[in-house]
Amino acid sequence: MKAERLNEYRRLAEAHPGHRSAKIILELIAEIERLTTKGRFKPDKPLGDDSSCPLGKYKGEKMSEVPPDYLLWYWDEIVWNEDAIALDITYYKSWPQKIVAMHKLRMHDYIRYKFKELLAAKPGWVVKHQP
Repeated sequence: MKAERLNEYRRLAEAHPGHRSAKIILELIAEIERLTTKGRFKPDKPLGDDSSCPLGKYKGEKMSEVPPDYLLWYWDEIVWNEDAIALDITYYKSWPQKIVAMHKLRMHDYIRYKFKELLAAKPGWVVKHQP
């Protein structure tokens, strides 16, 4: 089930707070969020400098505090191929694998956006895969 559909159900349930079924739907949505992402992951929200790093060695740290050499390495080794990540998102049916692929896509987008800035911070870095 997609996030849009869950949000639709949430809106409907919130519009009818007196109904027992609305309460059950809201409880189920909260449990889904808790089990899948602990409420931290917003698949439609891009990463920014103040966002927490979703994966890897610096998971949980602000993206602005992740060293440029790590982000450039991550680009070359993990996330440079956007098409492969998109295929993973489509292929995986279970939430844990799908969420990891979605986090990779968010990392891809962030690093691609910051690529020139990251290279300027590490002038000797040789990039295997240009964006």
